[in-house]
Amino acid sequence: MAGQLPIKFQEHLQLQNVGINVTNIGFSSLTMESDKFICVREKVNDTAFVIIIDMADPNNPIKRPITADSAIMNPASKVIALKAGKTLQIFNIELRSRMKTFNMTEDCIFWKWVSVNTIGIVTETSVYHWTTEGDSQPLKMFDRHPTLQGCQIINYRTDDSLQWLLVNGIQAQEGRVVGRMQLYSIERKVSQPIEGHAAAFTQFKLEGNKKSSTLFSFAVRGQQGGKLHIIEVGTPAPENQPFQKKAIDVQFPAEAPNDFPVAMQTSAKHGVIYLVTKYGYVHVFDIESGTLIYMNRISADTMFVTAPYEPTSGIIAVNRKGQVLSVSVDEENVVSYIQNTLGNADLAYKMSARCNLPGADQLFVSRFTQLFQSGNYGEAAKVAATAPRGILRTQQTIQQFQTVPPQPNQPSPLLQYFSILLESSKLNKEESIELCKPVVMQGKKQLLEKWLKEDKLECSEQLGDLVKSVDPTLALSVYLRANVPMKVIQCFAETGQYQKIVLYAKKVNYQPDYIFLLRNIMRINPEQGVQFAQLLVQDEEPMADLTQVVDVFLEQNLIQQCTAFLLEALKNNREDQGHLQTRLLEMNLMQAPQVADAILGNNMFTHYDKPHIAQLCEKAGLLQRALEHYTDLYDIKRAVVHTHLLNPDWLVNYFGRLSVEDCVECLKAMLQANIRQNLQVVVQIATKYHEQLGTQKLIELFESFKSYEVKQLPLVKPYLRSVQNINNKAINEALNNLLIEEEDYQGLRNSIDAYDNFDNISLAQRLEKHELIEFRRIAAYLYKGNNRWKQAVELCKKDRLYKDSMTYASESRQIELAEELIAWFLEEKLYECFGACLFQCYDLLRPDVILELAWRHDIISFAMPYMIQIMREYITKVDKLEQSDQLRTENETANEQKPIDFNSQGPLMITGPGMGSFQQPGFGAGGYPPYGGAPGYSGY
Repeated sequence: MAGQLPIKFQEHLQLQNVGINVTNIGFSSLTMESDKFICVREKVNDTAFVIIIDMADPNNPIKRPITADSAIMNPASKVIALKAGKTLQIFNIELRSRMKTFNMTEDCIFWKWVSVNTIGIVTETSVYHWTTEGDSQPLKMFDRHPTLQGCQIINYRTDDSLQWLLVNGIQAQEGRVVGRMQLYSIERKVSQPIEGHAAAFTQFKLEGNKKSSTLFSFAVRGQQGGKLHIIEVGTPAPENQPFQKKAIDVQFPAEAPNDFPVAMQTSAKHGVIYLVTKYGYVHVFDIESGTLIYMNRISADTMFVTAPYEPTSGIIAVNRKGQVLSVSVDEENVVSYIQNTLGNADLAYKMSARCNLPGADQLFVSRFTQLFQSGNYGEAAKVAATAPRGILRTQQTIQQFQTVPPQPNQPSPLLQYFSILLESSKLNKEESIELCKPVVMQGKKQLLEKWLKEDKLECSEQLGDLVKSVDPTLALSVYLRANVPMKVIQCFAETGQYQKIVLYAKKVNYQPDYIFLLRNIMRINPEQGVQFAQLLVQDEEPMADLTQVVDVFLEQNLIQQCTAFLLEALKNNREDQGHLQTRLLEMNLMQAPQVADAILGNNMFTHYDKPHIAQLCEKAGLLQRALEHYTDLYDIKRAVVHTHLLNPDWLVNYFGRLSVEDCVECLKAMLQANIRQNLQVVVQIATKYHEQLGTQKLIELFESFKSYEVKQLPLVKPYLRSVQNINNKAINEALNNLLIEEEDYQGLRNSIDAYDNFDNISLAQRLEKHELIEFRRIAAYLYKGNNRWKQAVELCKKDRLYKDSMTYASESRQIELAEELIAWFLEEKLYECFGACLFQCYDLLRPDVILELAWRHDIISFAMPYMIQIMREYITKVDKLEQSDQLRTENETANEQKPIDFNSQGPLMITGPGMGSFQQPGFGAGGYPPYGGAPGYSGY
């Protein structure tokens, strides 16, 4: 029956069904480097194409217009190698980029991917390897052997290590197809010609050997018949038994006398060789024994290209009709087929043990029972260890070995059993527990560590519980491998590896009771507890309820640690965490106000209960923070009056946030509470915001508290200075009074010069009585400014301010006042001042009066400079008059002598009244010189 066959046959695709023309299905136009891709070259209307069939999606081929002599797909990725003439190129299809290119000096007659990054290239004379890595060029490996001359190269193979290389060719000779091969050793650098049609390399591990052997198998059909040779190449690994070479007859059907091998693939998993012939037959051989397991025809057409079929460790092929098919060992039937159909119980036993296949279970049970009953416990243990699918590795088997009493000077049968298991495989759950029980009792922790490191034990919760009594850290390793999250987290906590708890829980998607864990950690190590709590909230969504976490902190009265935790947990300032922001500030305002002050100062949070926190700030003495949060005027006024507890600069800036009405009310409250303490900062506030608040309101405010009086006035000075530019009468008078109090006469003089909106006469009358002469001098200045010249001069005379008196008399333009001042100087016998005043009031004095006064007081000498100046000016003016008169006379004479030309002159004009007279320049009124002081004379 077909169900009992040792092989499985599967058709994967019909290439013609996906658009491939049958004429393009052949050795020269189709390549298959692995079971992943098939590559076909075709030509349509003189346009060349390359078609790539992805076997994972065979119904959607990729068709590209590419001109090439050959195209081979990478066995693992979408990378294609193209040959056009002597030019070789490698392209990455997905990236659409050229990876490498090279121009050969001779034609490439065959090429093949020998690994995922290396292409083997065969020319007429040599063999090269070209790697996709770096910028390397094809590297020559060896020269072709003369026996390959004239052969068609059909394959190139290497072993896994690329140390053994094989070129495979065929040629027609004497009516048959002869196979020629060249085997080359990289290590020895020697070649061996071989007659053969198909070959393959494989890795095979003999029973008892520690390492695999490199085997070379090849098939040939000569004149004497067909042979399959299996030999080990190279030197066997140390401690390995060499593989005994095999030469097996290959039977060909009588109806196919010209049949011969065309392809060979091996299965390392099942230890078999698949040999394909030209007529579509497949032969399946056991590698170790060389036994033919099965032979049959699977295709009526030649399978011209093959590759390993990885999903079943079989072989995949394409025949000339375009059928893509695979053949593989039927794991469910092959052992029973060998045992029942072939009658080869020994091969069935070995293949079942080697490949872990069903079908020979009874053979293993019978052999184990026989060996155990005969006392051959070592061999029985080997049978139990190698039985397929663990059919003998049961609790019953362990109990059987436990019942056997140990022999003197020999290890116990149970220990022998476990030792064999440890050498060949990994113990299952029951075996691991039973083995470790005595080891734990003896305290041999190093053995447990060794077995765990070598992955010889199947970890389970029970094993972890057993190991935990010896070493919690080792138990943690067991729990981790057994995937027991609860026990893993418990061990992390017990060993102090708190940070790994969160990472592990995330990794395995386990939700432990974090609050319970945190509470336990807090009792043992608060600092570690803080770190653990922070791990719980490091993600956008916390892994534990934050309120409960805070409760755990506060249960231990860990305010500082709780603060550090919340600062990290609430850093995103989320609205839904406002209650926790409130709680953070609340606990610190009650326990550590300075910490709360720093937190508020950083402006980290905005969603807490501001009125509540404001009240707590006020109670904690943090008035500045309280004011930052208060919005009710009653609360603001209650806190703002304590200016001695507030930073003045901050307070001034704070008032900029208030409305005009609230600001004035607060200033009023500050002055009412303690005018002496608060006035200075009130003045600073008024100074900065006077434009917004209004000067009149502020003046009224200060006046209502009599802030200008006595010692309070100096504090208002900066404000008065800053607003004086509006030239307000009240401000000017207040500032003037302040300057008088400060005896700042220069400041007062500057003030009254710059701002004139004040009661000048009242101020002058007040200053007139001041004890300092400079202020009385300012009084005279004020009288002068108000045209009270006589009062100004009299005040100057009283204070002996002679120069000021002369200046004011001169500026008054009053002759009477000037002559009175001259007379007073003479009365006081101030002759020098008399002489100076003559020139200061030069244009106001009458020369005859001055001459008379000087004569009466016998001080002609003091008046003489004045008189000389007067006479000089008179003489100068007379001279100018004479010159002017002479010039006029000359002009009139010249005009009289000139004849009148009545033709050229217009009608005579009649001169109007007054036209014949003119004013003589240079003379003052009444015969006095012009007004003005003597040139070059500045007085005393």
